[in-house]
Amino acid sequence: MTSAGDRRASRPLVIAYLHGATLSPPSMYPIARSMAANFPHARHVFLSLPGHGSAENRLIPSFDLESLVEDALEGLRAQVEDLSEVRLALVGESTGALILARLSHRLKQPPAFMVLGEPPMTNGETMVEVRQELVQSSKEAFVRLREDLFGFHDQSQRNFHNHFLSLPCTTVLAYGLLRTSGEGFITSIIRADDIEQLHDAPRLITIGFQGRGHRVLQSQASHLASMVKGMMLGDPELVANHSLLLKPQVPF
Repeated sequence: MTSAGDRRASRPLVIAYLHGATLSPPSMYPIARSMAANFPHARHVFLSLPGHGSAENRLIPSFDLESLVEDALEGLRAQVEDLSEVRLALVGESTGALILARLSHRLKQPPAFMVLGEPPMTNGETMVEVRQELVQSSKEAFVRLREDLFGFHDQSQRNFHNHFLSLPCTTVLAYGLLRTSGEGFITSIIRADDIEQLHDAPRLITIGFQGRGHRVLQSQASHLASMVKGMMLGDPELVANHSLLLKPQVPF
């Protein structure tokens, strides 16, 4: 007799990607290529934030978190006809990572896994460079993000930690340890106290990379994809060999 777990394992794997603010789906191609090399039979779908890239003219009434989650969910359903017939994995960067973390709770079935690169934990001082990128453009979507999602216009305090405390599936959260700006680099928006608040979160593996900044998901794409493969195969050595710093330790 085939168990429910066996039936789910036999379903095709679909990996969905969501980029960060001010970027577009091609920014996710490096991690997608690495994931494809490690999961050769997976299907890859790319979601777009409203008002970004080729979706520049597609705006939604509000850019608050719940509205962005609903928009991403609609985009996912448009590309995957029946989510109940696939194993869905989610890979997001920055704002996209925050949205996918929240979206994971809206799915009827938990994702197979998630990989999240530098999701914002607050709208505080670590967001200075990201705020500058949003402020430098007058695009409607960027204005709405800095007002509706991050609350930069009224200096309100936003805390997003709670969205990562009870994730429904095994999740790798990658962050950089770079604290000094350099040409072509954006420093990490995650600090040690952010990670400390997530220390007891079940199913969450946090990985910090020395010398890497906010775009750690892309700069460490091959490491992260190989690690996730090892994680899915239950191979702790493959997981450990592709991580530079683990906190908390991988629970294997």
